[in-house]
Amino acid sequence: MISLVDNSVQNEKKHFETDQFGLKKGELWKSPNNFHLLLIDCQQGTLWITQAGDMEDHLIEPGQSFKTLTSGLVVMQSLSDNSCVSVLHN
Repeated sequence: MISLVDNSVQNEKKHFETDQFGLKKGELWKSPNNFHLLLIDCQQGTLWITQAGDMEDHLIEPGQSFKTLTSGLVVMQSLSDNSCVSVLHN
């Protein structure tokens, strides 16, 4: 029988983590060097997001998400008194 599945790919498991935290107005958050960000969810407040290699800045509000384009540096700032954010990364 011929297997059509590459065992090296099948055995590779991705581990994803979600970090949830709050930011005060004006407070900055910078992605650590070892992060590969995937998704930023805004649960409360307004967030300004910029990413290395992306010519545009982004504003997201509660219920909105930002999906990263690359694994480069991401900087986020709260534009509200109290923002709550969730970051999915591996």
